[in-house]
Amino acid sequence: MEVAVEKAAAAAAPAAAAGGPSAAPSGENEAESQQGPDSERGGEAARLNLLDTCAVCHQNIQSRAPKLLPCLHSFCQRCLPAPQRYLMLPAPMLGSAETPPPVPAPGSPVSGSSPFATQVGVIRCPVCSQECAERHIIDNFFVKDTTEVPSSTVEKSNQVCTSCEDNAEANGFCVECVEWLCKTCIRAHQRVKFTKDHTVRQKEEVSPEAVGVTSQRPVFCPFHKKEQLKLYCETCDKLTCRDCQLLEHKEHRYQFIEEAFQNQKVIIDTLITKLMEKTKYIKYTGNQIQNRYNEYFSSSEV
Repeated sequence: MEVAVEKAAAAAAPAAAAGGPSAAPSGENEAESQQGPDSERGGEAARLNLLDTCAVCHQNIQSRAPKLLPCLHSFCQRCLPAPQRYLMLPAPMLGSAETPPPVPAPGSPVSGSSPFATQVGVIRCPVCSQECAERHIIDNFFVKDTTEVPSSTVEKSNQVCTSCEDNAEANGFCVECVEWLCKTCIRAHQRVKFTKDHTVRQKEEVSPEAVGVTSQRPVFCPFHKKEQLKLYCETCDKLTCRDCQLLEHKEHRYQFIEEAFQNQKVIIDTLITKLMEKTKYIKYTGNQIQNRYNEYFSSSEV
């Protein structure tokens, strides 16, 4: 659901001024609408399963901090390109009214333009060349929090730890976290107060029936580690936990995720219906034009 929400936010981003002393007023949506000359080029990336494979390093991104761009292409965090340019956003477009925007550091590409503005980096997608603002890049929860249970002995022997980034061989599986653990992470798991009571099974004991082929684990707030992301802040267009909503998003409009999901589903279904109607009309118009062309070509030959 958050993917659709973030995508909608990216498409509707308000106007802002571009960085640089001679830049004309533009907006964050400018960054997301510009595409390079090779935007139609599929190349080798088109032959990859870009749903769970990084198009840059060609590695599975599930355990490599997968990030999702507004263009819906995913990359591991290490392969995200550096910003190519910067946009200058005025204060009203940043965060909530209670939180003053950060001021660019001296010497930054857009410092000195305005004391009430900040810079936002713009990156170009390595797959489709579409530009997007860094602040619109989100965690790919769909890939990150879906764990596939290996069925064969060979697959299990190749399973790596999904709790750390060392790519160490997994020795166990936490049922509560739905996560593969190496020896080091198992010891840490059993030592930390928050996870010491979790059930950690040996790799050989794990089966698809016991865990679920595509189990979804709870998504926790990156700021309040013990709180799940159960709310959707309509004002900020992002997922929040209870503490976030009471503190940083106080007095903002919000919905529970289940309610927001149903509302977004209705909106998407409506858009799909309209799109199908327009598609039929375009095909009808194309056929009419082709018929007129054929008639003209036939009459000119006579």
